[in-house]
Amino acid sequence: MEREDSMQTLLLKEYARANGYKTPDYRVFKEKCLHYFGKQLHPTAQDYNVSIGEGIEYTINEIGRFVFTGAEGLFYQPELMDRDPTMDDARRVLYTKENGMADMFLAYNRLLFNDNQSSLSYFYRDKGKAMDIVFNLNYENNYLLTRRAIEYACQDDYFDAYVTHFLFYNNPARGYREKLIAMFYQHAASSKSCMEKFENLVYAYYKDYKQINVSQDVKDECLACLLDCLNQYDEAHQDRILKVMDRKAYQHLSNFMSVDCGLLKRMDKSNYYGKNTLRAIAKDVELEVSTADDSTDYYIEDSDGYTNLRATGSTKARIITRVRSGCFVDVIEKSDNWWKVKTDNGKIGYIHKSRIRCN
Repeated sequence: MEREDSMQTLLLKEYARANGYKTPDYRVFKEKCLHYFGKQLHPTAQDYNVSIGEGIEYTINEIGRFVFTGAEGLFYQPELMDRDPTMDDARRVLYTKENGMADMFLAYNRLLFNDNQSSLSYFYRDKGKAMDIVFNLNYENNYLLTRRAIEYACQDDYFDAYVTHFLFYNNPARGYREKLIAMFYQHAASSKSCMEKFENLVYAYYKDYKQINVSQDVKDECLACLLDCLNQYDEAHQDRILKVMDRKAYQHLSNFMSVDCGLLKRMDKSNYYGKNTLRAIAKDVELEVSTADDSTDYYIEDSDGYTNLRATGSTKARIITRVRSGCFVDVIEKSDNWWKVKTDNGKIGYIHKSRIRCN
């Protein structure tokens, strides 16, 4: 196997050099691998492959000074039942255009380590690869590519599965991805449907907030950034806000406080990371929590087995989600026939009071 690895390295170096890849100095290569992937390579190049990280199949080749992007090596050819693959067999796999291996290898390495703009067209044609290199591999050196990746993520509901990759750098020393969040908000604020995608990201973060393996201070600062974006949206759309509880920043901060009782104390100690407008919102949420009626348990009862949680108090309003009969809800406000409630998974909306029962 070691012999095959060495031959694969030679083949890939040969192919890369012949197709415009400029092999970086090892010091530069090490710095870029630390920057993009959070991987500290050896002081001098070692003859084995380094995995980039969990959930990413690519490997760093220190000797070749490139990243191998194939799921399987060039010498993995189980169809050759009666013999071991040769150098020519491996070269044939690499040069076979249909499998896309060579194109992917070149595009990733020339962009990551050479900043070669001619590789951008490869990523523009494949939205999965665009999201991969921007979100998973932290490439942010091209504004248009980053914007395309954000647009693609909105189309694919990317955030539920990859919230950590979107919000935090692979290298923990780089913290959270403030620039990417700002670009996403600028895109999202352009329309109501796009803004729902931004809220989906915040909600996905809320669901994983306690489990994400990032330092607490960095997680809190990232949250402050997200809430500040929501607050900017609220300020720009005052006509849609009748009460403080209609504010998006209020609703999402309330969710995070429900899973982390020490959040506001830490935020206050850190002066809300310079996002001072969040202070007043936090006080409003605290007041609501302190005055909430905890003596009554409310739950859903509907002959259909579920009822709809709607964006406003109307049968024509957008359905946010379905709430199953028997599920408990927190009643935020009792107003006429439609009550504003929060579900057990943090969604806020309106349910007709005829579907709500109390113990």
